[in-house]
Amino acid sequence: MLKDYMDKKGLEYAPFDKARVHKIYALLKPNLKLPNHTVHIMGTNGKGSTGRFITQSLQEAGFSTLHFTSPHIFRYEERFFINNKIVDSETLEKAHNFLQSFSFINEASYFEYSFFLCLVLAQGLNYLIAEAGVGGEYDATSCINYDASIYTPIDFDHKDYLGTTLESIATTKLKAMDGLTFIGLQQETTKKIALKIAKEKNLKLVFQDDTPSKEVKAYAKKYHLYPFLESNLSLASLFLDSIKVPLLSKPLDLRGRLEKLQDNLYIDVGHNLHAARNLSSIFKNITLIYNTYKDKDYEEILHTLKPILKKVLIFKVDNPRILAPEALKSTLESLEIKSSFMQDLTLDPKETYVVFGSFSLVEAFLKRYEGVL
Repeated sequence: MLKDYMDKKGLEYAPFDKARVHKIYALLKPNLKLPNHTVHIMGTNGKGSTGRFITQSLQEAGFSTLHFTSPHIFRYEERFFINNKIVDSETLEKAHNFLQSFSFINEASYFEYSFFLCLVLAQGLNYLIAEAGVGGEYDATSCINYDASIYTPIDFDHKDYLGTTLESIATTKLKAMDGLTFIGLQQETTKKIALKIAKEKNLKLVFQDDTPSKEVKAYAKKYHLYPFLESNLSLASLFLDSIKVPLLSKPLDLRGRLEKLQDNLYIDVGHNLHAARNLSSIFKNITLIYNTYKDKDYEEILHTLKPILKKVLIFKVDNPRILAPEALKSTLESLEIKSSFMQDLTLDPKETYVVFGSFSLVEAFLKRYEGVL
């Protein structure tokens, strides 16, 4: 079964090998028929919502689509959004069985195998909208060619893989550009690198404007989008305009993007410095329900959030990647941020709560919250 297979892959360490995914795809390619149109979504934040805005717009216009995202919140199937719904387990199992007919496929890492499942599922569809993982020239999603590349804001994240400077991170991500390339709102350093790489590859760039169109503004007003989501919609609209497809009319179908659960409770899968800055621009005087992976810049993230925090509630998450609770508590004390461990889901109606820090945190919180309701 796929679940057992992927659980085992998740436990096994696949050493980084930039050539592996290309070797596997070269062997698999003769057995696949990719969609007519392929779109690559890269960047640091906003990839999921930008891709979903595009996907839903294409669906409303009558096109068949697959939106590949990662990671998932509850179920692995969430990574494969086919024709406006999450793939069913039976269809996904069939794709797995197809891949298992090739012995070479077992060399693939967890994420590489996920993307190959995506390619099997996307056969016969009009559009594949693929979200990069860590993102960039060595990402598994970069093993195929694309008609269009879309870059959401690039910022610091995954320093172990992408480098410790904005220049190195942006360069690694931007080297993957292919086809007509759309550049979201970026720092000047990133824009210059994009222009240089586009010139080397002889690719056309389309830059996002600071001012959203009337259509974007109207949609954002109708569905009460936060500024960062409005910006993501504006970027998506640039691509949609290029293929003469109108903006979606229905609300965004994607969980955990500063989602309002009740009047004083929000959840957000943000987990890096850029997401923390977005949060700081929206809220003040909040109680942060928090936990984090140990490989994140959690001290800098908490320092950025400190001006808007009343206190932090540390929410227990059972995941080997999560920072030890004592280490998190110590960091909060050194930053002079009031904190305690969250014992239950009793919330003060006079306070505003935001769950923020990682996909695993949002998953753990929602399982308890929705189990209580």
